[in-house]
Amino acid sequence: MTALVISAAALLLWAVVIWYGIIRRPRHVPSRSVVIGVVVALIACPVVAIASSWSYLACLDGGFDPGISRSDGECVGVTDGTYKFSSALSNDFGPVTRDALDHVESTIADQNAALDQSKPRVTVAFLAPFTSDLSGPRLVHQLEGAAAAQRQINKDRPFAIRLLLAHLGSVEGQWETVVDQVANLVNDSDQPLVAVMGLGLDTGPAG
Repeated sequence: MTALVISAAALLLWAVVIWYGIIRRPRHVPSRSVVIGVVVALIACPVVAIASSWSYLACLDGGFDPGISRSDGECVGVTDGTYKFSSALSNDFGPVTRDALDHVESTIADQNAALDQSKPRVTVAFLAPFTSDLSGPRLVHQLEGAAAAQRQINKDRPFAIRLLLAHLGSVEGQWETVVDQVANLVNDSDQPLVAVMGLGLDTGPAG
C-alpha cells in the first residue's frame, strides 16, 4: 500500500508540474535551472510512479485490488473477490474451471458489497493456494460452499460476514507475506477478523 501512496504522490507532482510549468505558463521567461527542473520532473515522476506501483500493475490481468501484488513471479495477497485468479490457473484445467472460479469469486464479491450495514460485521478469511495444480475444481467447490454459508449466515443471523480470499501462491511459497496480511485484519475496527478457513496442500514429496 505504501508503494501505491508513493506512486500517487509522484503522479500528483507530475500533474502540478504540467499545470504550472506548461499549461499556465509563467509570466516571465524561466531561468535555465527552472526549465531543467521541469523537464527532469516530467520524466522522473512517471518513472517513479510506475516503478513504485509495478508489483500491482503486473497483476492487472486479474483486475485491480490493492491487496494483491506480485511476489516471486506470482500475484498473491488478499481480495474481497473482485480480483480474479483464473488467469493464473494451469491450462490443464480448461475454460469450464476458469469460468466457474470467476463466477464464485464474483458471487463472493457481490455478497461482500451487499453486507447489511445495520448489523455488526466480522471478517472470515479463506486461505488457500488458489492457482496450485492440485486445486482446480476442488477449490471451486470449496469456495462455492463458503459462498453459500456466507449467504445463509448473512440472511439468518444478527451479524454479517465479510468473506475474503487469501492466495498463498501456487506452491504456498508466499505464505508468510499473505499470512501477515490476514493477521493484520484483526485490527480492523469495523470488520475484524474472527476466523480463518481453507485447506492447504502438501506440495512436498511423500515418504
